[in-house]
Amino acid sequence: MKQKSRNLPFNLLSTNTLNIISDLVQHYDFAVMSKKQTKRVREKLLEKLMTFEIGCFNEDENSRAAITRSP
Repeated sequence: MKQKSRNLPFNLLSTNTLNIISDLVQHYDFAVMSKKQTKRVREKLLEKLMTFEIGCFNEDENSRAAITRSP
């Protein structure tokens, strides 16, 4: 019984250390993925906007402010 109680703090410390490391890796991965996803969405949006005729943007409902305004 005495041996188990001595190992308990070390087990908790190692578990917490692994948890902290895995959380840091997870947050880093999410940051990288969201950055790539945002870039991909912006590129697709720009691709789509470049296919419009230039006269399309002279209309009020297709002005720069109307296109970029959030709902």
